[in-house]
Order: sequence, then structure tokens, then C-alpha cells
Amino acid sequence: MNSPTSPFFGPVLGIGELLWDMFPTGRVVGGAPFNFSFHACQAGLRGIPVSCVGKDEPGDALLLVLQSRGLDTSFIQVNQDFPTGSVGITLSDGIPHYTIHGNSAWDHIAFTKDCREVVKTVRALCFGTLAQRSPNSRKAIQRLVKEVGLGGGLCILDVNLRQQFYTKEILESSISLSRWVKLSSEDWPGMATALGLNSSSPEEELEKIRTAFGLELVAFTEGGKGASLFTPEGLIRIPAPKVKVVDTVGAGDAFTAGLLAARLAGQSWVRAGNYAVMLAAEVVRQPGGAPSLATEVLQRIHWDNQPKAG
Repeated sequence: MNSPTSPFFGPVLGIGELLWDMFPTGRVVGGAPFNFSFHACQAGLRGIPVSCVGKDEPGDALLLVLQSRGLDTSFIQVNQDFPTGSVGITLSDGIPHYTIHGNSAWDHIAFTKDCREVVKTVRALCFGTLAQRSPNSRKAIQRLVKEVGLGGGLCILDVNLRQQFYTKEILESSISLSRWVKLSSEDWPGMATALGLNSSSPEEELEKIRTAFGLELVAFTEGGKGASLFTPEGLIRIPAPKVKVVDTVGAGDAFTAGLLAARLAGQSWVRAGNYAVMLAAEVVRQPGGAPSLATEVLQRIHWDNQPKAG
């Protein structure tokens, strides 16, 4: 299949929170950088998470799980002073509700020598708003994003508004550093309020954001309704397949990783969008944010197997 595999493409990074999702049934590795990086690998990229864990049992266990899933943990920092992060998750009809604990290790990500070196080869980077809740991580994240962008890498903002952990300044500075912005319908009301936008007109307002910040893409996901891609070529609507939802954790990360992989492989927005929503649809059919998808599933939904039109 025509995948943008690692021998040709540099790594794609997911930077931010790395933690344990505490479900009623037990703990599962979570955080957008892990989910994004893992799904990027499933889509044929070399996904690498960048974050920080504590020097404790949860941190040791988290690193072992990442390694067992085939992820490079070279850029996971270990902090002796703060605990590995965790998030309490309850599900209502498959929709997650989060209780995010404060002052965790991922609030203390540093811009290290390793970060400075990897910037030279990075193909793309995905970062979010949640991990910027602390000044320490925000400084490191925004520095890494700036340097990746200056080096020609594709910087993607994942707007993940949780609890009170965002501000207008964080949103505006993050958008200004990005080429793509991805958000969900759940994030839109908070984003609209923070930026003083009309929350009842997402289509009009998101196109204004795209043009005002000179973005290549604003991607707006709406769960079972699919996604809308605001591009310089116009608005493209991508329907989602009908599936039985177990939970939606990680669906947005899968969408972003799939869209990125397809675009790096030279696919049109339509084919890339179709692949992204199909990848996300497979993820919501299983529990957890980063389920391993069978090879036959990945082949079936791959862009090479889509209709050639579009």
C-alpha cells in the first residue's frame, strides 16, 4: 500500500499529556500524545510521543506499556518531584466525562537537548491546549512547535478544552503557531465563548478563523455526523459510517493521525477525510483510546482501497 512509511518520512510527534485513564473497569494508558502517536503508527507513520511521567510505579508501568505497543519512549521525560498523571473517566452512552488531576508530571515537560536534535527531522507535530495549562509545559510545547514550524514541519493544534484548563491567550497563541487546527463539536462552545465568537454559527466562524490566521485547514468533527474540512479549496463535508459506539475516547486523535498520514501520502482532502473518519469509526467500536486494529481492518479502510473519484 502507498503509505508514508518511516524510511522516507521523518517522525511525527505528539506532545503533551501522558497519563492513565482511570475507567470504572481499570486503568488504560491515555493522553492525546499517546493516542495520536499510536494511531499514526497504525496509519504507516513513525509516531513518537513527547511527555513526562513521574518516577513511580504508574510511570514505570506506563513506559512498559508504550514499549510493548511498539512506541519509541526516548522522548518521555521522568520527573522525580511530581507524580504520573491520571484522569478519572466515566461514560454516559459512550461519551466520556473527565476528572483531570492537577500538578502532574506532564505539567513539567521541558525543552531538552533531545527535543532540540529531533526538531531537525520532524515531519509534523500535534499539540493540544490541555497540556498548556501549566506555564512550564506551555513554554516547552510552544518552543518546540515554533522550531518545528520554522523547520518546515506541519504543526497541528488539537483543541481539547477540558474543565477550566484553557484561556483565550492559550487558544490564540496556539492557533497562530499552527498550520492545521482540529476541534470537535464538544469543544466548539467553549472555544467560541473564549474567543468571543457566535457559537450558533460554527461554519461561518471557523472559516473566519481559518482565513484570519492563514491556516491551511480547520477540521471540525461531529461524531456520528462526520467531519467538515475548511480548506483554501472550500468547505468539504465528510460523512461518517454507521457503527455501534463503545466509547469515543481517542476518536479525535485517530482522526487527526489518519488525516495527516493520508495527506502526507499525497491524497486529496476528500480521500484523506474519508480515511480519517473511517479510522476514527473503527476506534469507537472498541474500548479505550488506542485499540490495536487488525491488519485486515487497516487494509480495508486504507485510502488505496477507496473509490478513485475525489
